[in-house]
Amino acid sequence: MSFKKKNVSIQSDCYPAICVPITGTTKEEIISEARECTELDKKVTLIEWRLDMFKDWKDIKAVSDISKEIHDLTGEDRLLILTLRTTEEGGKAKISGEAYRDYLYGVAENSSFDLLDVQYFCLPKPETETVEELHRKNAHIIASHHDFTETPAEEVMENHLVTMKEGGADIVKLAVMPKSKADVLSLLTVTRRVCDLFPETPVITMSMGELGKPSRYLNELSGSAVTFAANKKASAPGQLWVDELIHILDVSEG
Repeated sequence: MSFKKKNVSIQSDCYPAICVPITGTTKEEIISEARECTELDKKVTLIEWRLDMFKDWKDIKAVSDISKEIHDLTGEDRLLILTLRTTEEGGKAKISGEAYRDYLYGVAENSSFDLLDVQYFCLPKPETETVEELHRKNAHIIASHHDFTETPAEEVMENHLVTMKEGGADIVKLAVMPKSKADVLSLLTVTRRVCDLFPETPVITMSMGELGKPSRYLNELSGSAVTFAANKKASAPGQLWVDELIHILDVSEG
């Protein structure tokens, strides 16, 4: 099974969907990056606007206006992801709890996008209520969790993914920081296991940093449905440049 919207499918066990982030701080930079992203290889089917890098991210009206311009540029062959990454999970937005939930509601009600990234474990409990409300606002959800300090035990990582899946997410995402090659293998193993357990829900995982780079192109092995690559600027440690990543994926596919 896969998540499908417009002409884009996100699914495991095949050539992964490639996502490129927009990291500009001003409207002019953001729109310029968006135009560049739409001119990239057609294998780039996802564009993620990192709202927290926008200097006026708190201004929902500004976010709404820019998102509509970007969404128009994406056409039918690319999807737009809106992401507010908080300081708690490695981003720049200092916000938490109820304020984060209310911000997501404001974005969902006023902006144009195809997928909304939701830091699941940063939501007020019970998290399922927020996911349900966002669905009522016609938002498709990537439930995410990012650990920039370590790679948790396999049972912990599996529990995170299963909890987000059972919480109603359309897609689940987990990013962790390795301290050894064994950590990278653990992440790949958990990804494969969860993909096999829940084939109806696309899973996205990555092991960050230099050690974790192989996790960004071993998708057909692990089952991870999306891989992130940099165009202008990396949005997370260990991202390869988009042209480099496409080359590696093409060579590995034979």
